[in-house]
Amino acid sequence: QGPCNYDRLPQSAITGLQQGVTQGRGGKGIIYVIASGNEWWQGEDVNMSGWTNTRYAITVGAVGKDGLHTDYSTPGAALTVTGPVGDFRAVSQLMTTDIGGGCTNSGVGTSYSAPVVSGVIALMLEANPNLGWRDVQGILAVTSTNVADPSDRTATTNAAGIWHSNLYGFGIID
Repeated sequence: QGPCNYDRLPQSAITGLQQGVTQGRGGKGIIYVIASGNEWWQGEDVNMSGWTNTRYAITVGAVGKDGLHTDYSTPGAALTVTGPVGDFRAVSQLMTTDIGGGCTNSGVGTSYSAPVVSGVIALMLEANPNLGWRDVQGILAVTSTNVADPSDRTATTNAAGIWHSNLYGFGIID
């Protein structure tokens, strides 16, 4: 279907996502969390993929231990929020439980930051199970921590006073 349809969502996926956010959780909507990807160094952008560019999902990027954009996290205007995980340059990343009950190094990638964001959302829903899917997105937009990154030329504040960046989304989840 040509280059403009690369990674386009099929209608069945769009219908499924729409049904999930309108009918799931008793009409409050399923909260979909998707990792942004690890292709920043290849020039990728979340806007190029139907899955990371859908309004029905929370697209999650990654920051390193220094609180700055990692050398892999795929950016873009559709990025919702970033989660802490680590960078390839770091000696260690997030520590997590191991299968045997001990501790282990989690590794790097937005697939590690997305579960951190999912955990925060689960705590939000535990505190207030009546939150809808758009409520959760709105809360993330106004409570995430803005990042003062002098190399980020995409950061802006809209007329409503909400900060956003193609590298950090609405900021680091708080």
